[in-house]
Amino acid sequence: IHTTLPPHMAPASYIILDRFPLTANGKLDTTALPEPGDVDTESTPTSPRTPTEEVIAGIWRQVLGIDRVGVHDNFFTLGGHSLLAAQIFTRLRAVFRVEVPLRALFEEPTIAALAARVERLRQVPEEVPPPSAASRPARLPLSSTQQRAWFFEHWEPDSPLHNIIAGFRMSGRLDVGKLADSFTAVVARHEALRTTFTVEDGEPWQVIGTAGSVDLPVVDLSRVPDQDDVVRRLATAEAARRFDLLRGPLLRPTLLRLAPEEHVLLISLHHIIADGVSMAVLLRELAHFYRGAADPLPELPFQYADYAVWEGAPERRPALDRQLEYWRAQLDGVPALLELPTDFPRPATRQFRGASHAFTVPDRLVDALRHTSSREGVTLFMTLLAAYTVLLSRHSGQHDIVVGTPVAHRPRPELENLIGYFATTLPLRTDLGDDPTFRRLLHRVRDTCLDAYAHQDIPFEQLVEQLTPVRDPGHTPLAQVGCDYQRVPEAVIEWPGVRLRPLEPAPGNGTSKVDLTLSFTESPAGLTGTFVYLTDLFTADTVERLTERYLTLLEGLVGAPSRRVGDNPLLTGSEQALLQAWNT
Repeated sequence: IHTTLPPHMAPASYIILDRFPLTANGKLDTTALPEPGDVDTESTPTSPRTPTEEVIAGIWRQVLGIDRVGVHDNFFTLGGHSLLAAQIFTRLRAVFRVEVPLRALFEEPTIAALAARVERLRQVPEEVPPPSAASRPARLPLSSTQQRAWFFEHWEPDSPLHNIIAGFRMSGRLDVGKLADSFTAVVARHEALRTTFTVEDGEPWQVIGTAGSVDLPVVDLSRVPDQDDVVRRLATAEAARRFDLLRGPLLRPTLLRLAPEEHVLLISLHHIIADGVSMAVLLRELAHFYRGAADPLPELPFQYADYAVWEGAPERRPALDRQLEYWRAQLDGVPALLELPTDFPRPATRQFRGASHAFTVPDRLVDALRHTSSREGVTLFMTLLAAYTVLLSRHSGQHDIVVGTPVAHRPRPELENLIGYFATTLPLRTDLGDDPTFRRLLHRVRDTCLDAYAHQDIPFEQLVEQLTPVRDPGHTPLAQVGCDYQRVPEAVIEWPGVRLRPLEPAPGNGTSKVDLTLSFTESPAGLTGTFVYLTDLFTADTVERLTERYLTLLEGLVGAPSRRVGDNPLLTGSEQALLQAWNT
């Protein structure tokens, strides 16, 4: 087969079967096929995992004239040579504003290695030992992100603001007992999943519980009509059900049985013990234990509580102070409020009641966005964010725009496989006062993002404390709008005899942390967006119009990147026709 197919199309592994498993109807039973063996990562291109890797991959594609590149692909195997290497480093210098020696590409000729070197050059050096379980005190403090979650939990005790929920349809012969045992194994491995909280001397502290079996309730819906509607209602109710931080548990799995070989798995967590990356770690380890893999998972060098202790170590203070100076300069004179026109008066105290509006970005427009991003040396997120700032500026009449974006913030490799609440928010400030071209705006947004990523060790909560001593309870400090981007690499997850796919529509908890958030999800099915908004400020019709105008802006901005952003059409075709009719 390798003599008839090009290398990138050849199978990565093979399994020889005496016969194919068949269903009762004589058709191929794909759920009964055995799992393939371990895949050689060198033969499977790995997509960029960080903004730095994504920018460098775009540079490689442009210089090498290829459409696809993996972060572990060898530059010279792809056709690179010394003259092209010089072009690579010219672009790296222009984009990242760092001096990477030319020999670096010859020593480590992959995107992954090159990105790691660029990030080391851009980051503020921090000469602090890694977290360690050996230095654990008698009372375990909360991390900065946990302290913020604790504060909001007590400010709005009946709000599910910090509930995380994920849902998956499971098709095939599910072993419910093995699934419950898999949850038990993951909880035993990660202390965060068996953590509760107590208050002593007026301060909250972490309490690590002993490992025990995890309860997996099974709700039988096999005889219930309108199952999809019932599943949606149960998922919504579970997303809104609050947790007891003092007693726990703060992880709640629930299994809904629709038919003998059809289930829905709901996993809900409190944000104080987990984040989005943690959910991915949880799913990955559930799959490992469910498969009964012979190779044990690598031992965790420390737990989340050790990270919380390390985060507050005095040795980290000098490096954090340097980063704080960057943020003081970056956010000096920032507007207190982005004054978007609202449908209702802003309440004196925000209540976090929210709703969402989902939309799909047309494939043709996605292709144009990717082309523009690659040509300008920016990520797709940066292009979408730049257009979002234009939308916000045009609607508010303000030119100084601050958008909060969540980042995983796992600053050390040892943290990548740990469950806990690491994510923080970066306030990205963009100035549109000179009415730049979209091309200039893209480069401006890219520089802002890269600088922010290099200074992300200051938790958002500390930025708020340092930079906004006087706060208005009617709106969030620093940033009242957000923008988020995530990738879902696989639409279907394969377990032995079972296929998992995300529940659609994804369950939500009916809240919004800020006035307006624009979230994007990239998956094999395409690029989808969601506006999440405060219902105390906006109606559904207003947000739907914002969506249509955003898509209109995207079309104009990528179609003419050399045009000034203020000259791009904002109104949709129907709105322009209505406006013309009014003026005649």
